[in-house]
Amino acid sequence: MTAAQSASADDVNWDAIANCESGGNWGINTGNGYYGGLQFSQSTWNAYGGSGSASSASRDEQIAVAERVLDSQGIGAWPVCGQYGSSGQSYSGTNTEGSSGYSQDTSSSYSEDYSQGADYSQSADYSSDYSGGADYSASREATGTYEIQAGDTLSSIAEAHGTTWQDLAALNSGIVDANLIYAGETINV
Repeated sequence: MTAAQSASADDVNWDAIANCESGGNWGINTGNGYYGGLQFSQSTWNAYGGSGSASSASRDEQIAVAERVLDSQGIGAWPVCGQYGSSGQSYSGTNTEGSSGYSQDTSSSYSEDYSQGADYSQSADYSSDYSGGADYSASREATGTYEIQAGDTLSSIAEAHGTTWQDLAALNSGIVDANLIYAGETINV
């Protein structure tokens, strides 16, 4: 299904979209301005009847809001991950009842092959927990700078620049928590 095709709520595999958007974590709030399993902006969440934050809402509440968004905007409201809405694969998400506070499940590795040999898996290795005060030494010098975009993670930036998130954390003393970066900040890469 492409973004130009219409989809009815009954035909959409919301778990597949959530797996792509948030690794299937329905209670996620990474600090990037998007919340919950389907990564709603706060303004979209409010405009389509959500209350509070999507990250504190249950999976069912998020899907109810998503169906209203779908009716109004189509599957293109999820420009990257909407394509997985027609997937027949089943996924089991986490935090399906929502989260009452900051939550990010960084311990899972997802490697499902979504379509025709293309690998859209999350390859970030979060096996080591980085928290403020950890002592990482960069294994290289910075080669430039990068402005963080909405939806970026330190791991995705590192992968795009051929390095590790640990190196990026070490190259940027302003990063106190590798799981919390902000769009618009400029970092050394």
